[in-house]
Amino acid sequence: MKKYLTFIFIIFVSCIQNTSNAQVQEYSLNMSTVEGENYTEEKNDSEEQNNITKQNNIKPLQFDKKVVAYISTNNPVNMNLKYFYYIPSSLLNTDVQFPVIVCVPGQSGDGQDFVTDEILNMAKKNGFGILAPSFQYEGDSEYMRGRSYQFPAAWSGNALIEMLNTAKEDGLNYSKLYMLGFSAGAQFSARFSLLHPEMLKACAVLASGGRILPNKQNDVNYFIGVGSSDDEFRIQNAQAFTTKAKQLGINVTSKVYPIGHETSHEEINDVLKFFEEISKSEE
Repeated sequence: MKKYLTFIFIIFVSCIQNTSNAQVQEYSLNMSTVEGENYTEEKNDSEEQNNITKQNNIKPLQFDKKVVAYISTNNPVNMNLKYFYYIPSSLLNTDVQFPVIVCVPGQSGDGQDFVTDEILNMAKKNGFGILAPSFQYEGDSEYMRGRSYQFPAAWSGNALIEMLNTAKEDGLNYSKLYMLGFSAGAQFSARFSLLHPEMLKACAVLASGGRILPNKQNDVNYFIGVGSSDDEFRIQNAQAFTTKAKQLGINVTSKVYPIGHETSHEEINDVLKFFEEISKSEE
């Protein structure tokens, strides 16, 4: 009897183990199947998303490019010459050429600081790039010799062209220039426009301290601005340039503002509207 009970117990234990193994095997099989299904579903979701992206031609987000860079010159005061340039996101990674506003501040001013929000917004809205040099003044003795940066024929004109060409390699694919200069920057801008009129479409000369006059007709469109409370010689310089330009058949607009030796929001906005009108007339 005892042997019979032992035999029954062994059979019972064996049945339990076989059942457990079968359950474990079944569970493992089910897990493998589920994992395989999950992987397949994730893969299908990814492929579907890629198809949606391709169908809708969705492009990665792009941001406006703002860069501070430097070039080397032989000018002792400007050996490491700083400049700033801006490219709207809409113009990045394209082969399209676009106009560029060259902003030249007053004496030894920082180019980037001279680029106001109004200028940035106008450039972004209308598809303009921006470049702004930070020329440093070499002193009155160099100015009197015509060798300071206000005289682009001396060295600074070539420096600006080098900045433009260097920035072009980074996407500033410039076509025509729209120059905006104040005070010493206005002297540089006016002289550069007469030295390289083929590069410019428009030039805003604000409160120039130098008596600069065109000597022949060109296709540059000029905006001449000055403050009514500015130095008398600056007011006379503005009047003289305007009169001579009209005599030569050059397109020129001039306006006097209720300010001193400075710029105002009204003046800058008038310049930008002038640039927009000139740009649209070319379309």
